[in-house]
Amino acid sequence: MNNDLQTKLGKKIKQLRQNLSLSQEKLAEDLDIAVNTLSNIERGNAFMTSATLEKISNLFNIPYQELFNFDETDETNDLLYDNIISRLNLIKDNYSKLKQIDTITKVLLS
Repeated sequence: MNNDLQTKLGKKIKQLRQNLSLSQEKLAEDLDIAVNTLSNIERGNAFMTSATLEKISNLFNIPYQELFNFDETDETNDLLYDNIISRLNLIKDNYSKLKQIDTITKVLLS
């Protein structure tokens, strides 16, 4: 049975994993846990041991308290970012559209 803390922590770990383009298999191997255990943690269906929490903190090079920072703005930014990346993947083979996006991002960042 998952609770709010487990759910939020699981989402945070999943986002950190995805930000580094790690598969569940690779992260589970690095943490020395089973893939289904990591899957349950990410879905908020299980909590991790303190040893696993320490390994996650070390692996992602972030302090423990950052793992428990559930700022709603971060989730919104992450969602927006994921949406943009998903849309870009739809046009990755279209040079003309990518060129337009490149021009737009240069203007936004200047």
